Amino acid sequence: GAGPGYDAFRGALTRAARDLAEKIVRDGEGASRLAEVRVEGAATPGDADRIARTIAESPLVKTALHGGDPNWGRILAAVGRS
Repeated sequence: GAGPGYDAFRGALTRAARDLAEKIVRDGEGASRLAEVRVEGAATPGDADRIARTIAESPLVKTALHGGDPNWGRILAAVGRS
């Protein structure tokens, strides 16, 4: 079971892991931008994950973000494909 310090430890570990992951991404060869995809209001966590991954992996969305023009139509089209 979880002891009294479990939630604090879990939170600290999660923050450290996210910070390290972000640093790895930012240090990637050719990386010029970092985008975080958050999905709220999905029916299930699995649906939210699928939607977020479809957006993040979309070549059209990546192109729009790289060009500094986050075209909402492309993002919504990716959501529809998920």
